[in-house]
Order: sequence, then C-alpha cells, then structure tokens
Amino acid sequence: MNPLISQLLFFFSANEKRAFLLYYSIPLLSERLNETSLLHLAFLVGGVYRLLKDSISQNDLEEAGVFPKLYCAQAPYIYGEHC
Repeated sequence: MNPLISQLLFFFSANEKRAFLLYYSIPLLSERLNETSLLHLAFLVGGVYRLLKDSISQNDLEEAGVFPKLYCAQAPYIYGEHC
C-alpha cells in the first residue's frame, strides 16, 4: 500500500473507514486490482455490509456467515499458504 495512503487512513475516523470500505473501496480499486483480488474484497465488503445493517433478516444473517468463509477460503490463493 502506498505509504501516503497508510498515513491518511490513520487519521480517518471509524465512520470514514466504514464509508470507504462499504461504498468507495470497490469502485476505486476495480481498475487497480485483478479480478480475483477484487472478488476477495467484495466478499469482505458483502459480509460487513450485511452485519452493519440496521435490521438484519434471517437471509442476511445466513449470507453474512457465508461471505467471511469465502473470504478466508480464498486467502491462501491470494496471499500464499502461510498467510
């Protein structure tokens, strides 16, 4: 990650980090990440989004449980076996 971006993220509030993750990360990174990495990010965003909703249906809860599993299952293929 760019050192400047790392320094800027340090000063972001929790709400700004949440907004970046949920609403800006995928559109901003879609042209910079390969398809596999973008899908990996989408799993994280999808799970977090469902858990942060004001009202969670049973279906949302089930989906929120699937997304982190997909995210974790894909990690060794992206970061290597020793991640």
